[in-house]
Amino acid sequence: MTPLDKPLRREVLIEDEAYTLTIDPEGLKLVPKGKRDGVTLKSARTRFLHSG
Repeated sequence: MTPLDKPLRREVLIEDEAYTLTIDPEGLKLVPKGKRDGVTLKSARTRFLHSG
């Protein structure tokens, strides 16, 4: 498995709207494209990595 030592960013489309998904050692963050505020899931990293 590759260690996650820096943020990984991807653009995703949800219902025809663009969002930036950032996965880093702290958790997940989903932000509308071009905005600063979004949804942060701090504890999701553990559940995300252990569920796969």
